[in-house]
Amino acid sequence: MITIDVVLKNPQVIVDVLDRVGHAVVRLDPGHVDQIGDAVRNAYKIVFDTEGQPSGGWRPLSKRTTVPERISLGFPGEHPILRRTGSLMSSFVDRGNALHRQQSGSFMGMTVITVGSGDPRASVLSHGDPTRAIPERPIEFFDDRMIADIGAVVETVVVKAAGI
Repeated sequence: MITIDVVLKNPQVIVDVLDRVGHAVVRLDPGHVDQIGDAVRNAYKIVFDTEGQPSGGWRPLSKRTTVPERISLGFPGEHPILRRTGSLMSSFVDRGNALHRQQSGSFMGMTVITVGSGDPRASVLSHGDPTRAIPERPIEFFDDRMIADIGAVVETVVVKAAGI
């Protein structure tokens, strides 16, 4: 799972909302959580579709070992990276995938929403494993545009949940 610090395009909107609702707690129902989760899932899809361009691009597959292995198994050669069958990507982007994770709760008065994958391969493939010659290919890196898009959804959802 990842933690996302959202930078709102117009933080004054949230300040204005909080001024209007006073100290009332804005409760997010499951539909609100799903809307925010969808924005995060969309960001993960962009990461997979662009082979990690938000983090500068993933290292290429090994032409000596991995590419020939993929071809021998009936998969495309060098691309797409981390998408032989699509199951890893699906575990990040498809709500219905058995390994997809979306949780929400409260921590120290804040609503916390986590969206990610429970696939046991995810951590190693994202962070790498030098002992197995697996390079880092960041899945959880979102660029400023992606964060802004998520922030816009959060902003919209909070205003809606506050009834303003």
